[in-house]
Amino acid sequence: MLVDNKGAGLVIARSPKARELIMHPKVFEVTEKALSHSTNFQLHNAQVLAVGPGSELQPIHPDQWAFDFFPFHQVLTQHF
Repeated sequence: MLVDNKGAGLVIARSPKARELIMHPKVFEVTEKALSHSTNFQLHNAQVLAVGPGSELQPIHPDQWAFDFFPFHQVLTQHF
């Protein structure tokens, strides 16, 4: 089956609106609550994905597998 997903990376670098959105106080507030056990947090990557017909939906998730050289502690891998 052909999977027709389309994605774009570097969203924050490419889009002034994306930068404005992630700096919104409400986004910061929600992130602070979701990561309340952390002493700090940093957005290191932002991507968008359009899931095409025949593809399974993906929940919001970290792509910690992109950093397989570093053994992330379970507490650091948030799943929403």
